[in-house]
Amino acid sequence: MAPNDPTVFVVDDDPLARQALAEVLAFLRVPIEAFASGEAFLGHVDPRRTGCAVVDLRMEGIDGLEVHRRLRRAGCEFPVILISGYWAVRQAAEALEQGVFRVLEKPFCDDELTRAVEDALSHERAALERKRWRRDFAHRFESLDARERLTFDLIVAGAGNKAIERRLGVATRTVDRIRSSILRKMNALSFIELARAYGEYRGTVHDGVHRPEADGCLDGTAPPGR
Repeated sequence: MAPNDPTVFVVDDDPLARQALAEVLAFLRVPIEAFASGEAFLGHVDPRRTGCAVVDLRMEGIDGLEVHRRLRRAGCEFPVILISGYWAVRQAAEALEQGVFRVLEKPFCDDELTRAVEDALSHERAALERKRWRRDFAHRFESLDARERLTFDLIVAGAGNKAIERRLGVATRTVDRIRSSILRKMNALSFIELARAYGEYRGTVHDGVHRPEADGCLDGTAPPGR
C-alpha cells in the first residue's frame, strides 16, 4: 500500500469491539487496518501514512492517549479519535487540548462514528493540501535569484519602481523585466495576489503536516519486511 493511501486504523484490545468498529467503518469504503493493542499499532504504522485512527482509551499496556502522544512525537499528524465508556468531562477536555481530533463516549450510534471518521479524513485531506501548497510555494520562492528576491522584498515593503531602480541601480525596463520574471516563476497574476500568498505562507509555515521520511516505526524498530 502506498504511504499516501488514506487508511482508517482501528485499535482496540477487545476483539468483539474491534470487529464491530471495523464492520461499521466498512461502509465508508476506505482501507481499514485493525490492531489488538497500542503496541502492535505503533510497531506497524509508518509516520508517512495518511488517514485517521480510531483508538480505545482504556487498553492493556499503552492506552489510547499515550498512543496519540507517541504518534505526535514521531511526527505522525493524522487525526486520532479516542473512544471510551468512561469519559470524565475534564479528561475529555485534556485529550482535546493535547490535539486529539475527537472523543466519543460509548455507547455511540453508528452514524456518530462514521461522521467522526469522515470529518477526520476530510480534515486530513485539507491538511495535506495545505502542505503541498506550502511545499510548492517554497520551491518557487527558492527559484528566485538574489536580485529577484531583493526586488520582491522591496515590492512587499511597498517600494515603487523608482525606489527599486535606485536600490538596484538599473533602468525602468530592467525593473519591469525582473517583476515579470518574479510573477512567472511564482505562477502569480499580480503582486497583490503574490503578497497575499506570501503572507499566508509565512503565517502557516509551521502549521503543516510533518511526516519525516523515517526508516523506523514508532516503537523504534525497523518496519516489517526490511
